[in-house]
This record gives sequence, C-alpha cells and structure tokens, in this order.
Amino acid sequence: MRHLAILAVLAACGVHAGEELSIAPSAATIEHAPPEPTVAPETDLRISQAPEAAKVCAEREKLDALDLFRRAVAGGEAAERNWRALPEAVRVHALARSLEGGAEGLRRRALAELQAADLTGLDDEAARTAARHALARAAVREPVDEVREGAREAWAEQARLDGKPALEEMAGALDRPNAMEQRRAFQALQAAGGLGVAEVLITRIERRWGAGARNHILVATQRSYIADYDVSGAVFDPVIKSFMTGVVLDSRVLGIEITEYIVELLRGAGAGPDVLRDPRRWAAFIEEARAKQAAGR
Repeated sequence: MRHLAILAVLAACGVHAGEELSIAPSAATIEHAPPEPTVAPETDLRISQAPEAAKVCAEREKLDALDLFRRAVAGGEAAERNWRALPEAVRVHALARSLEGGAEGLRRRALAELQAADLTGLDDEAARTAARHALARAAVREPVDEVREGAREAWAEQARLDGKPALEEMAGALDRPNAMEQRRAFQALQAAGGLGVAEVLITRIERRWGAGARNHILVATQRSYIADYDVSGAVFDPVIKSFMTGVVLDSRVLGIEITEYIVELLRGAGAGPDVLRDPRRWAAFIEEARAKQAAGR
C-alpha cells in the first residue's frame, strides 16, 4: 500500500508515462516528510526524464512560445510582456516558424524581430540554423515583396558569417522548377557576394549538350527569264523559267552555358583574361585568392 501511495503522489506531481522513475528499496520506509525535506544517502529518491520526454517538453515549449507570439501580435499586453520574458533561443524558434507559415502580420513582425536579434551571439546553434533556414525560404518563396527583400538581406548577412553551409543551401534553390524562385535564389547569392558564392556556383555548373531543333534561314532573290518559245504558226509563246540566288544559313543549338555572374566575381577578385576564359582554372584561382586574403590579415 505504501508503494501505491508513493506512486500516486508522484503521479500527482506531474510524472508522466515515458519518464524514468527510480525508487531505492529503503524509500518504502518513508512515511512523513520532514518540515525541511532532506534526502539521505540511504533514501535515494531520483526522478529524471527520458530523452523522448525531454524532446516532447522542448517541442511543447516551442509551441507555447508560438501561441504566445501570436497573442502578442494580436495586441495582448500581458502576452507581450510574457513574450519578452522568454529565453532568446525559444523566441527565435517561434519567430522562424512564424516567418515560414504565419499570416502576413505575423511574418512582418517575425522578420523585424529576427533582423533586430543578434543571431551571431546566440549560443543555441539549432535556433540560429532554424532562423537562417526560415530567412532563406522567405527570400525565395515569400509573396510580399517588402518582406521577401528584407528576408534576403537578413539571410545574406547571416550567410556571410556562416559561410559555405548557408550558401550551399541557397544554391540548392537554383534547381527548383519555378523560374521565379530560381531567380530569387540567385539574387540572394548575389547579395551575399564573395568568393564563397563563386565557389558554390562553380561546383554546381552543369553543361547540358543536347539535340536542339535544327533551324535555317534563306535569303535569296528569284529571277525569271524567257528560256524558249513555243512556235505555233505565226504565234511565238514564251517559255518562262526562273532561278534563285542567295544564302541559306543552317544552325543547330548544341548547348547553353551561363557564366556571367561568376566571371564578374572572379574579375573583381583580380582574375585575368586567361583565367576568365578557362573554367577549369576557376577553382584553383579561388583557393589562391583565399590564401592571399588569409595571409594579408
């Protein structure tokens, strides 16, 4: 009966299924708690959460923060105070979710707070990554121009600090089937700038040589002349023939390669015409330029 009483008390205190509960054998002899509870070595009573329960609690905390942010944006003063009191990492997670799928008012407020937040000084790497991913998606898929442009600038600033991982994520959007989203991804990479962008783009160059449609154009002049006469008695009926002179141009598309932005980046970094004309030398040039920059610091 005492074991059952202890379990009932623990259940009332909030211990749920999935959480680890261990009770030392001698704990069954505890009948009354002293006014100032102390746990002696021989009465080792420990309650800890299993990893799965900890993940559930963390996810619940993020959902609660998201709901609190929504109520704060709606004008709740108490919700606003409670929102400001949350840990920064929890708020950043909620802002990232709001920027990705909230109403326009939520997205605008989330972007403004993410722009004002010091993400570089945030110790929670998962929160920093979530914010960067949300900004990247908004820079490509956000329908409101003002919000999209703000997200692009905020992402570019973060990408300059995070380097290649962030640039590779944005470069992946260049493969999206939507041409408009491809262009927005390219604009985001352009906003980030630097040799890292050229390196990411160079590694993703695809030369597509295919059987394009064959086309031709004819530029010619047709002339007519009397080749002969059909004579019938006193009647001469002329036989008219014609000939053409001119040029026929025949063409076939073998492939298309776009390198304008990469060339401009390399030229700005000091690449000469010999490097610009030979894509095989671009990667080596970037490594040399990066080494010179590091040596000059």
